[in-house]
Amino acid sequence: MVKDVLPKPFMSYAEFIVFEEQSLTKHEWLDDVVYDWPDGTPTHVELERLREQLMRGPLESARCRFVKANQARRVLVRGVSLIPDILVICATCPEDTMMVNPVVIVEPVADAKEKYDRDGKFAHYKRIPSLAEYVLVSQKEKCIEVFRRISGDKGAEEWDAESEKALAGQTITLRSLECDLSVDEVYEDPLAA
Repeated sequence: MVKDVLPKPFMSYAEFIVFEEQSLTKHEWLDDVVYDWPDGTPTHVELERLREQLMRGPLESARCRFVKANQARRVLVRGVSLIPDILVICATCPEDTMMVNPVVIVEPVADAKEKYDRDGKFAHYKRIPSLAEYVLVSQKEKCIEVFRRISGDKGAEEWDAESEKALAGQTITLRSLECDLSVDEVYEDPLAA
């Protein structure tokens, strides 16, 4: 696939939006610098589809929307425009490509971008006031990890120091959606039936 040539190394947010609308590929914008958004691996795409199937029922009853990265939705956080792999929105949101109020963000992580998703992106996502849970789904082992915001008056950017982790044979709860995810079902091969 041909990558776009950036018109200049630094862009204002307004310039970035114009560039992105004309772009053949996706990019993220961090403090006036534009970065290529990596394409997903086949496993990455598979996990997105499986999670969508598992989460559709609880989302319908909670009147929430499930949004995938290939719908070109972005999360805007003070000086950063990021593309989460999956996000869940449970409130009214403008019908454009910029999401400002996700409740849950899910990132399938692989070796190449795990540090970025675990540290870099998460540091930005923590600043989203509506975000209740950040979910990492491993591509190297059957493992789902959920980070939760501390409730109460401890500050909008304070998160649990430890995450909850579920491995093969276990389930994990997304409390904000009142939804249990079976690790085995998330990783189940849809062709092995």
